[in-house]
Amino acid sequence: MAVEAKNDLETFHQFVGQQLANGGSHLSPEQVLAMWRERLETIGAVREGLEAVDAGRTKPLDQFARDFRKRYNISEQPAAVTPIGLFSSFVMTSFMCFAFAERDKVLSGRTISNSLSSITSSHSHG
Repeated sequence: MAVEAKNDLETFHQFVGQQLANGGSHLSPEQVLAMWRERLETIGAVREGLEAVDAGRTKPLDQFARDFRKRYNISEQPAAVTPIGLFSSFVMTSFMCFAFAERDKVLSGRTISNSLSSITSSHSHG
């Protein structure tokens, strides 16, 4: 427990240093702490997703798209050039772009930053 707390504090210290180095001197301590907590939640969510992939609890993208369209009553036919058709296509495309962008952002940060592996290893054992 003491080792995990020390690792967490060191990693948090590095995170604060990165924020300051990247122009975050205007941030309040509360804002930096909120950013840190959001980062931990994101790492937890990515870990959960990677574990789901490893365990085979995933579905092919085309199946996801069919299920998503069915759930939100979005036609599988190409969207008609109507406000509702355009909106349906926009919603589906936006959701998928957001999901992939978030995944890529988190995964690239996870592979670049040694501090993230420190966080994930200390939280997976605690």
